[in-house]
Amino acid sequence: LTDEPDAGDIIAQREVPVLADDYSEDLIQRTNEVLAEVVLELAPQIKAGTIPRTPQDHTKATYYEKRTPADGLIGWSASTEQVYRLVRAAGRPYPGAFTHAGPRTLIVWRGKPAAADEPTGAATPGSVLSIRDDGAILTKTGDGGFWITESAFDDDQQTPVTLDVGAQLG
Repeated sequence: LTDEPDAGDIIAQREVPVLADDYSEDLIQRTNEVLAEVVLELAPQIKAGTIPRTPQDHTKATYYEKRTPADGLIGWSASTEQVYRLVRAAGRPYPGAFTHAGPRTLIVWRGKPAAADEPTGAATPGSVLSIRDDGAILTKTGDGGFWITESAFDDDQQTPVTLDVGAQLG
């Protein structure tokens, strides 16, 4: 380990697939499983102090600014794919993607793109178009619709979210 994040020597590398419908928690779980396997494989070398080390090539490193909770704000004018990617990336264990429903903040934990044949019409992005019996909320995006399938108000994680068709999120 070094004082600088992600700057130490490489002792092992494994590929971890990122699936098209992965959420952050799915990828973290899969990564932790691979990490556990690697630690078990390397345990004898770790114990003996003979673990191989490869210095990182810092000229090939990429850096990103620190994320803030504000980065999770859903812009409903974005494409359905962009909204879907944000929801998947910002989900548990992170603070979640979010939108506003009146004065309240709605955290969107899970969702999925609406089918191409589902009517989304010419509504304003962020409009609630439909609500299923299971509580899923169809919301207009810039180019279609997005089903919010798991959500909670940030001030009341226990009560099911209730909105009306025609409500405006944003």
